[in-house]
Amino acid sequence: MKLSIVIFCSVMLTACATQLTTAGSQVKISRSAEDVFRCKRIKTVYENRASGSDGIADATRGALNDAAAAGANTIYVESSSTGARGSSVVATAYQCQ
Repeated sequence: MKLSIVIFCSVMLTACATQLTTAGSQVKISRSAEDVFRCKRIKTVYENRASGSDGIADATRGALNDAAAAGANTIYVESSSTGARGSSVVATAYQCQ
């Protein structure tokens, strides 16, 4: 019985994880403002994930997917944090040459 509960919980946590889309996997992550200086700003991306999810990695995958859907090929991560309520990523999506 205990094993069934552990397996169920593991499956549920994995099922809630954000999967990186094919387009999202093509988006570059930049941590330097210099990298995007000459790029066209597309939008700001806000991604929040509840605690118990895959945290920052999950929120980052969401940001990459959102940026790709908006036509961006690079995100500049403005901030990321993890706390008692979950994890969040704030990034700016850019189209770079």
